[in-house]
Amino acid sequence: MGQQVYLRTGEVAELLGVNPRTIRRWIALRQIRCFTTPGGENRVPKSEVERILRQPLPSPEAL
Repeated sequence: MGQQVYLRTGEVAELLGVNPRTIRRWIALRQIRCFTTPGGENRVPKSEVERILRQPLPSPEAL
């Protein structure tokens, strides 16, 4: 079994096409799983990014 790949906040934002602040807000709201390094930086599992990408987009009426 392979090791889990972890991404920095900026990498996650780029993959999802959003601002890094959005990723930090999602982390604060616990909408995205992550862990914090001893240095205080967030790391998001790549599997979490894949989970988000599989979710259907909200319809314009829902926004």
